[in-house]
This record gives sequence, structure tokens and C-alpha cells, in this order.
Amino acid sequence: MSTGSLEQLIETEDLGLDVFHPGGTEISRELARLVGITKGTRVLEMAAGTGETARLLASEFGAHVTTIDRSPLMIARQRAVSDAFPSTIRVVRGDAHWLPFDSGRFDVVLSECALCQLDKGTAVTELLRVLAPGGLVGVHDLCWARDAPNRLKARLVELEGERPETADGWTGLFTGLGCVDVQVLDRSPVVRTWTQATRRTLGPRGYLRTAWLALRRWGWRGLGRILATERIFSNKHLGYVMVLARKPH
Repeated sequence: MSTGSLEQLIETEDLGLDVFHPGGTEISRELARLVGITKGTRVLEMAAGTGETARLLASEFGAHVTTIDRSPLMIARQRAVSDAFPSTIRVVRGDAHWLPFDSGRFDVVLSECALCQLDKGTAVTELLRVLAPGGLVGVHDLCWARDAPNRLKARLVELEGERPETADGWTGLFTGLGCVDVQVLDRSPVVRTWTQATRRTLGPRGYLRTAWLALRRWGWRGLGRILATERIFSNKHLGYVMVLARKPH
């Protein structure tokens, strides 16, 4: 029986938030520019959440975006967005570990704060398979400091099943799977900014409703686990990075 997690709450309840990753639309916009998304670029967005990044890529960059997600709630929100862009956004329900697409189909694959929740080796192998030769991968995700205590890492795995890498670990993951031109850019300040912005967006009522949803589903233990996750996100040992990589020609 589930004991509750913040990720489960996000995937199954409408918390009143449009963006769930640190950095919000600004880091999505920066990532799109760094990987060279322009009009007509074929983009796959893995674990696409509410669809706000797909909206951004279609409206501001003119990209052709395919989103994939496993959550029925997130799929419904993505389809509400795709209705406004019927010719440029396609929504697919599926698992990032087994992408239902032909090899070499996309020019760019994006992952926003999702890889650390997955089997990273399997997911990156799959995204490289569907990426065209010479295509680009753009990721932003959680990152441990080099001196992060193992107990803190183990606690995040226990609470959320999330396994961030260190900066060297992210580099090694992509180079080890054959990528070239791998860059890891530190964006750690966005975690604190995002936490503050989320609190403002939710407000006291939103926080009370989130706590009530957790209590209703998992009791006091579940609520305690979610609060423990928030404390880890505020810990100095947890940062944030942007990873850019290219599939060889």
C-alpha cells in the first residue's frame, strides 16, 4: 500500500499549479534556445506535465511538439493545451522507458526535472534511439553537490524514488551512452526561487488544500513524508543543472 509522495500527489491531483519544475517557463525558454529549437523543429518532450512547455515551444518557437506522459491527469491537461495547437502539438500516453516512436524521428528531445525519477540509463538510451543523428538532448534536473551526505541521497530515494546525479555523474551518464558535446550548466539558484514562487502561487489556502489532500489519502504519515521532501529540496546539498548533449552523426 502506498505511503504517499509529493510526486504521486502531483500526478493524481490538480494542485492549482501550471508548472511543476524549478525555473518555470524561463528555464524552459532558455533550454529551447540552447538546443536551437526553431520553426518546424521536431521536438519530443518526455514526462511533459501540464503541457505548458509544449505551449511555449509551439507558440513562441513554432516547433512541432510531441508530448508523452504516463499520468492520466497530466495527459488530460496536455490535451487541453493541444486543442489550441492542433497542427503542432500531439499528445501520447506512454512510458519514457519504452517510447512508442520510430528511431530517428525527432530533432530534439527534452526532459524537464523527470530523468531523476526514471531508470536513467534505460530512458536516455530510448531518447537517443528516437533522436535523429546529430540531434540534441536538453535536460534540466536536480543535482547533488559533490559532498552531499549519502543519508540525504538515500532519504530522497525512500521518499520520492528520485536519484539525482552530481554534475560529474550527469556528464558521465550521457558520455557513457555515446553522446558528444556534453555540457552541464549550474542553475542551482532556480530551486530556491521556484520554492518561493510556488508558495506565493498556492497561498495559505492552496497549502492547506494540499495538506488536506495528503491527509485524506495517506494520513499523517503521508503528510509527514511530503513535508520531509520539501525540506530536502531546501537543503544546501541539492542543486539544479541544465544538461546539453548531442547524438553523434
